[in-house]
Amino acid sequence: MQVFAKIKSVKGLENIDAILKCADGVALQRGHLSLDLGFKHLHFIQQHILKKCRAESKILALPTRVRETGLKGATPLLNEVNDIIQAVASGIDCLVLSHETAVGDFFEESIYLCRKIVEEAERQIDYQRQHMEQQKSLIEFKKMRVQAIMEKVQKGQIHTLNYNPEQWNKDECISSCSVKASFDVNAKLIVVLTHSGNTAIRVRTHQPKATIIAVTQNESTVQRLTVVAGVYPFLVGSILGQ
Repeated sequence: MQVFAKIKSVKGLENIDAILKCADGVALQRGHLSLDLGFKHLHFIQQHILKKCRAESKILALPTRVRETGLKGATPLLNEVNDIIQAVASGIDCLVLSHETAVGDFFEESIYLCRKIVEEAERQIDYQRQHMEQQKSLIEFKKMRVQAIMEKVQKGQIHTLNYNPEQWNKDECISSCSVKASFDVNAKLIVVLTHSGNTAIRVRTHQPKATIIAVTQNESTVQRLTVVAGVYPFLVGSILGQ
């Protein structure tokens, strides 16, 4: 079972680093945040949370809506369509509908319409550019993390380090290199053997164009990965060949 934390207040934003360490992902409640911070800051907050989720290999779910379709069966508003397209373009993992499926009479039409918008938006993505931007973002976060660690060392809050904070760990390197190789050879698939799903999510963090097939023997991992965009879990009896 996964635990997603709702971020719906300024306090949640202030504690986002601690929340991401505990939760499997977050759901950004923009409507509630706009009451405290105003609409003009929401886009930048969303991008900030997305970068943090990517750096920590966590999932970001974004509530959205096609309210007119869900409640009246009518054509969605332009701003609703644009919101979904922008979410896909920025790399959001999954979208969440609420009123459309909770109280709407046209819930099937809403889900179908949302899916069609997502599929069309995905066809327009420049994956190569998105991958390069993501690499730059991860490097920037790495530098910020190193700076924070070194400040704690200087203050005596951390006395010993048993690793080099400037270096990526083995899992990060393998994930990054596999995605780069997929672009170099124009691969259509990246096959990942995973027990917990963490490796598949790390690969997804680097924004590949190729579809990620996550092969696992755990049903719980299959359930976990169903909400990660671009990742398709595949359940097998064993990944050890036994």
